[in-house]
Amino acid sequence: MKTKLLTSLFFLLLCTAGRPLMGQNSFSLEEAVQYALKNSAQVKQNQLNLVDADAQLMEYKSIGIPKVNATIDFSHYFAIPTTILPDFLSPTIDNRLVHYNLLDSNLVEDPKGGGIPARFGLSNSLSGALAMNTILYDPSFFVGLKATKLYKELVTRQNSVSDITIRQSVAKAYLGALIAIRSKSILDQNIATLDKIVKETEAVRKQGFVEQLDVDRLSLSLQTMQLEAEKANRMTEITLNVLRMHMGFPFGETILLTENLDVLADRLKIDNADLVSAFRPEQRPEYRSMQMAEELSKIRMQTIKLSAYPVITGFANVSYGSQSNNLIDKDQTQWFPSSIAGFKLNLPIFDGFNRKARYQRANVELDKLRLQMNEFERAMNLEVSTARIQFDNARTTLDGSQRNLDLAQKIYDQAQLKYKGGIGSSLEINQAETVFLQAQSGYIQALYNMLVTKTDLDKALGK
Repeated sequence: MKTKLLTSLFFLLLCTAGRPLMGQNSFSLEEAVQYALKNSAQVKQNQLNLVDADAQLMEYKSIGIPKVNATIDFSHYFAIPTTILPDFLSPTIDNRLVHYNLLDSNLVEDPKGGGIPARFGLSNSLSGALAMNTILYDPSFFVGLKATKLYKELVTRQNSVSDITIRQSVAKAYLGALIAIRSKSILDQNIATLDKIVKETEAVRKQGFVEQLDVDRLSLSLQTMQLEAEKANRMTEITLNVLRMHMGFPFGETILLTENLDVLADRLKIDNADLVSAFRPEQRPEYRSMQMAEELSKIRMQTIKLSAYPVITGFANVSYGSQSNNLIDKDQTQWFPSSIAGFKLNLPIFDGFNRKARYQRANVELDKLRLQMNEFERAMNLEVSTARIQFDNARTTLDGSQRNLDLAQKIYDQAQLKYKGGIGSSLEINQAETVFLQAQSGYIQALYNMLVTKTDLDKALGK
């Protein structure tokens, strides 16, 4: 009984563990995009850029935070330095002895050019200090802090531009894989149909109603179609590998596409809102990034102006020191405190026109950026207009390709019926089959173009 229970639990765990794996290998279009936004190499690079922007913001903030440093200084003199002092003792003593007639002036030695050697200090010196420095007033610092925060926001917006590019790349790769799978499916259906016709024709030939030439023609068409199917198999794997690369999905693992191509195409064909809605440049993240860069340029110019203002910094220092020949001996060791506090005012007066030159260069950069924004705005309007026309044309082409395909299907079915009824020929079937395959290829290509142009239109509109 226990063995059966353990076995049941084991298989239950296996089934449960397998479900997430299947969920990870099956993707709709949006699921594939979301997977790429979490696992692609570009997204990981963007995340590192954002972490770096946070670090830069913290690094700049640290400039305005008080700095505290502790120092310990120990020195030991193996030989205490000697200082030569002027000889002020000998003249005083000699003159006093002469004054009291205690010494004959003839016995007073002439003063020498040297001095008295003296050693000051003790063998050991130990001190400890605690120092603090901080900015009390610096207007350019606070403006720079604002610029650093805006830079972080700029990095975030640039990441959103990369996200849109990733979305577009994944969408195109996903649609390309869907088209390849659909093409392979259509070829398989045609192969199955033609194989059935070949077998039926072979049976009729054995009865003497058709020639071997008819069977050979149909067999040749079947072999050609089978070769195309093999190419389609390899092309499908290539498109899936391209999708894996853009998603950051492991190569070699099975990936299943769950999106319904027909439903997706029908939904896009009736989407007219993007063709008539007004477009504003602010819809594009690239333009919003350029606006942020313009704001940063203005702040840079303001920072250059404020560098002419005075800067006040404050400082404070507390220390204790001791000198002794034996620091271990408490009787010989005495500690002496020292403390100081103050501020420093730095007032720029003349910098050799450096500030003026930097301001002029910043102003030129701002003018260049504004020109780029104007050109980009014109380019965006052209891109949107072109994308709308291409999407509308692609929808029209797809509708025409659908009608051609329906007509080619009808002709092909009629040719088969005539052949089976004995009033048609294999040549007529081959011709109808060629037209039908061309119509299928044209429809698949038109469908892909419509989906891709819709993706391009979404990108142009900043979606």
